[in-house]
Amino acid sequence: MKEKLSFLEIKNEFSKVRISIDFSGNSPRFKVECFTSGITRYIDPLTMEILMQIPDNILERYIYSQNGR
Repeated sequence: MKEKLSFLEIKNEFSKVRISIDFSGNSPRFKVECFTSGITRYIDPLTMEILMQIPDNILERYIYSQNGR
């Protein structure tokens, strides 16, 4: 049975996002909405696993390069 779950909003001084679970695809996935950019992404378990495998130094380099958006 598909459940309707509410969302979670998290923010800091750099960004604010809303995370919910989307059931409209083949399997549940995260729906991440960025209030800063207006971009919405759907993140499935495979994508989440790949993100988890990226070394911290690579992620930090990307994050710091985007700080001046």
